[in-house]
Amino acid sequence: MPKRLFYSLGFALGICLVMFQAALMPSGLAAGLAVLGLGGLLLGRNSVFAALLLGWVWANIAGAIIIESRPNSVYLNKPVEITGRVLGMPGRDALSTRFDFLVQSWAVNEHFEKTSRKIRLRWYRNAPTIEAGDQWRLWVKLRKPRGYRNRHGFDYEQHLFQKGITSTGYVLGNPPAAHQRLTTRVKVDRSRSRFSEFLTAHEPPLSEKGVLAALAVGDRMGISRQRWEILRRSGLGHLVAISGLHVGLAATFGFMVVGRLWRLAGTLTGKIPARLAGVWGALLCAFAYSALAGFPVSTVRAFIMISLGAVLLLVMRRPRPEDLLAAAMLVVGITQPLSVFSPGFWLSFGAVWLIVRFVVNPHFTADYWNEQARRETKAWFYKLLFYARTLIRLQIVLLIGLAPLLLIWFGELSLVSPVVNFFAVPVFELIVVPMVLLGLIFYFSGFSQVTTPFLSVSDWVISKVLFLSEWFSELPGAVLSLDPMQGTIAATCFALIVLGRRRVKRSIILLLLALFALASPGGGSRPAPGHVRLVLLDVGQGLAAVVYTANHVLLFDTGPRYGDFSLGEAVVLPELRGQGISFIDVVVVSHNSNDHAGGFGAIQRAFPIGRLNHSDPERSPSGDCELQDPWVWDDVRFQFLKSRPDGGQNINNRSCVLRISGPYGSLLLTGDIERHAEQTLVRRYGDDLKVDILQVPHHGSKTSSGLSFLGATQPLVALFSRGSTNRFGHPAPEIKRRYERLGIRMLDTAERGQLNLETTAQGWSIDTFADTRIRFWHH
Repeated sequence: MPKRLFYSLGFALGICLVMFQAALMPSGLAAGLAVLGLGGLLLGRNSVFAALLLGWVWANIAGAIIIESRPNSVYLNKPVEITGRVLGMPGRDALSTRFDFLVQSWAVNEHFEKTSRKIRLRWYRNAPTIEAGDQWRLWVKLRKPRGYRNRHGFDYEQHLFQKGITSTGYVLGNPPAAHQRLTTRVKVDRSRSRFSEFLTAHEPPLSEKGVLAALAVGDRMGISRQRWEILRRSGLGHLVAISGLHVGLAATFGFMVVGRLWRLAGTLTGKIPARLAGVWGALLCAFAYSALAGFPVSTVRAFIMISLGAVLLLVMRRPRPEDLLAAAMLVVGITQPLSVFSPGFWLSFGAVWLIVRFVVNPHFTADYWNEQARRETKAWFYKLLFYARTLIRLQIVLLIGLAPLLLIWFGELSLVSPVVNFFAVPVFELIVVPMVLLGLIFYFSGFSQVTTPFLSVSDWVISKVLFLSEWFSELPGAVLSLDPMQGTIAATCFALIVLGRRRVKRSIILLLLALFALASPGGGSRPAPGHVRLVLLDVGQGLAAVVYTANHVLLFDTGPRYGDFSLGEAVVLPELRGQGISFIDVVVVSHNSNDHAGGFGAIQRAFPIGRLNHSDPERSPSGDCELQDPWVWDDVRFQFLKSRPDGGQNINNRSCVLRISGPYGSLLLTGDIERHAEQTLVRRYGDDLKVDILQVPHHGSKTSSGLSFLGATQPLVALFSRGSTNRFGHPAPEIKRRYERLGIRMLDTAERGQLNLETTAQGWSIDTFADTRIRFWHH
């Protein structure tokens, strides 16, 4: 591995160090480290370490710029008037239109004050047609970026931070019509939007219009969750993102077409060689295709490598691919430092390095096979054999080489991906992508009717590829799933085996794996017999709790669902998979309110379930929680309490109530019960209600947590599960004061994120997301 690539890798690793900081480094420390890093580079001593220091400092500077640009609290959670313009392609769903907005000024004391902040807005009711570049004067309500803070799953706040989004909010009222400012970037974004709309309105309808939009203009919002699941399990996700492969094909297309046309022109070749014209054609096509994709990291990397390679070719130098890769990594790290945090950065650069290092073998190049072909009559056979051999080698190398990163980050590996990619890659490379490129050229040339045949052929081919991929993805053992800890161990073992056979700097690669392992949430061990662990997940305004014993798992409620977005899928499934769970012994849906039952469908599709308990009279009566006998798991007793008032029809008061007790502690899960149900419990169970841990009924509503109920339960700790800015005002101030007066410790998912409680011989061990995983972008 050349030194230049080590320096770029060190710089990128330094950028990643900021991911583990709860606070950004002071300016004095940053200046000192910068001087130390520059000195190391200039003196040529410990250059890789010096590059790492410079990357760390650079990431802290980039982070500070975004954090400092967040709005002052005076502008938050109240109507504020702003002016600015729409950035990028708006996204539309059944409920709202979502768009990024560059705030250029906002009202301060009846005067507009200039600013420059990027925010993300939603327009819910009667949203007009919004296009990139529109200038608007809007009344909005803003809030701090806030996601669901759990140890597993998607960190939305980190995602917004990486995108430079400083706040989120929604549009109020009906502002006047927008006026437009058509810059080059705006024209490109509008072209992307219109082509995506053209696909949606295409006649006859295109069955895979979401995949076509992703391939053509980088718009992946039209791909359904079911399609993403097929792509994930079959390992084809990279084909529907405009990646280096697609940009390389566009560049090749430009080089061949422009070079051939230039030769046909005849007289022009005397002034400018056809080779030079072809290179410019390749750069133009690569740039245009990257721009249509919105310049994601993979296309930026590919375009930089193509540009540098073209320059070196023009000056008659043969560039080393690894030098081009090092230069691209450095440029991306300097210009887009926050993108280095993403898995896509490492998977993109890692895949290219693996191809360069292990696939492009000088002993088995096309020249070798062409020489064999000249000696034989079946030239086409040897060319086909060369292509097939290279493709097989490519798939095996990528599967093995990227396995450590995939296992650490995602906890799973598609074992059928080499087979699926073996037939899918050639089809996309030789048919789909060229057809899409031709369709784009004709569409933007004003011949949209000519585009139809190319899109129809691509659509048909894609549908057949996905049909075969779905069959492979449903095979037993198609996906290897590991919890993050198992993935880290497997990745480290793999690295040690490979590094023992290759002459590379082991320390850098092992440091890389160590950083990725630290970045991945650890998979936890199970409690000992007699002990119990409660995980109260942050699902916003809702409830989802996972109870672990030594050998069993119980899920109490599944969080809400909003349209196609399910907290069961986004939060609960990552927690269970992160703990290596493959079977849920019992699922309890306390009652039918969306904030408690909305995520059940996602859970049911993902895991086999031993037993379902509920309070819904329309479901099977045998699953009614109040008819379920108590049971014991691993010396821990589970009992549903009979809490329903006689003749009560209130859905909240029908909630299942579960008491869990063991030798070292007890807890009570209450769902959304209110005063009548609480009084029923007190009357029926009296002092037997006493527990250590209480899930606060109904998110802290003023209709719950009566004094008699709290007097009977006498909890040491009360757990609130609620949304940080919920419209109900939960928890009610008087309810919080009541718990305070009784000396009960309160923990709130809106303030602390995920809550983890486990019994020990000395009492309850408690830790929260805020204690262990908080980062500077969460503040």
